[in-house]
Amino acid sequence: MEKTLMSAINTLEKEVADTQKRIDMMISNGSSSYDTQHLKVKIRRCRCQLNELKFQNANS
Repeated sequence: MEKTLMSAINTLEKEVADTQKRIDMMISNGSSSYDTQHLKVKIRRCRCQLNELKFQNANS
């Protein structure tokens, strides 16, 4: 179970980092904040999931 949790945590952390890079690239190419809003929501959702998984991992 611990390996599965750690794997999920690593996957979500990578997804957050990749999405943030995509946002930065879009902004540098002239996209507005409105254009990147859906990606920012995705990052928030991933961070919430990360917090839950880290809490589960700490309690196991």
